[in-house]
Amino acid sequence: MKQLLDDKGVADNLRRLVENSGLTQDKYAELLQIDTKSLTNYINMSSKKRAANLVAKLVPLGVNIGWYLTGEGPMWMRDLRPAEEVATRSSELLKGEAEKIQYLIDQGMVKIPQVGTLTAIKAAPASFVLGIENIEVPHYTHRIAAGLPTDSTGQDDKIALPAFLVKHPADTYVLTVTGDSMVGAGIEEGDVLIVDHAIEPENRSIVIASINGEQTVKRLLIEKDTVYLAPENLNYPITQITTEMDFRTLGVVIWVIRRAV
Repeated sequence: MKQLLDDKGVADNLRRLVENSGLTQDKYAELLQIDTKSLTNYINMSSKKRAANLVAKLVPLGVNIGWYLTGEGPMWMRDLRPAEEVATRSSELLKGEAEKIQYLIDQGMVKIPQVGTLTAIKAAPASFVLGIENIEVPHYTHRIAAGLPTDSTGQDDKIALPAFLVKHPADTYVLTVTGDSMVGAGIEEGDVLIVDHAIEPENRSIVIASINGEQTVKRLLIEKDTVYLAPENLNYPITQITTEMDFRTLGVVIWVIRRAV
């Protein structure tokens, strides 16, 4: 198993990234969406800034997180698909999501308020909403931690969802979020997560994970034989999964539902 670098080792790798980029610290800070003083503090380990907490910011830049945290392997990840194929696939995914949202709007199931965000889907009867078939799935009433893992006890009930949101009814369930560790991924306190246990988690999937019986929502990062759970908030640490942990994934987050008012 790869050994994680200490804080100084990760900070040194951050310094190498900045130097390798050929950019000034001001420009590199812009890429990370932080201010220059914060970047300097991460590099110099000032003000209790831990460079390991920048993982979620570095992944979109193509940094190999295995190298960043352990010093082993290449500095950069590489997408083996042609750039044109990647762009086309991304465009197709965005178009599909836009069509689903437009369908909800056309059916009157969502409305766009003046602030310009989508309201949550209206409360639905168990069978149909406005002629659209619904599927009942388990709703675990305990809140899942978008922060540090928490105990998973809670009483269950059912919730009806539009059928097109549920690909695998027998393996789909709903949870409510507490905490702010995933705000960078658009998951906030009080959001409702639709989770599919039938989908095989992949590198960078957002998953519900269980660590020693406690549940959390995090981004799954897989580097060869090493697995990490990464937050999307610089105030929370990344967790390396070890053989001593009772670790399992409980599903992939496929939808996030949020009330607009």
